[in-house]
Amino acid sequence: MTKTAQKKAKKAQVARPISSGSLRGGVQYEVMKLGNGSQATLGKLLKVQYEAFFPDGKPFEQGSMEFRLGIGAVLRGLDIGVKGMIEGEKRRLMIPSRLAYGPKGHPPLVAPDTDLLFEVDLVQCK
Repeated sequence: MTKTAQKKAKKAQVARPISSGSLRGGVQYEVMKLGNGSQATLGKLLKVQYEAFFPDGKPFEQGSMEFRLGIGAVLRGLDIGVKGMIEGEKRRLMIPSRLAYGPKGHPPLVAPDTDLLFEVDLVQCK
């Protein structure tokens, strides 16, 4: 892991949320930054930037992706956690393993039955 990745993981663990709550299936969220654009609703095409972490804060993936919300194009926990976000918003999502990769995991990166943490920025919503 690079020094930059280590710093980002540590920063992710200490930043204070604006608000937090629980969603369907046990997904927990924390709003880290408010948005001011369109709302992510089912069927909309979303562009997000994300960082993915293990429960201990160790990062394992980062990037950007586009997907249509609610059609199963991403992990179920991401679909649940991103729904309702406002363009420009940043959320931290705690996703239980059953809504991530479940008992099969995602070898070689994610072991079976691993809960995951995602930091997601909603870049575009159309």
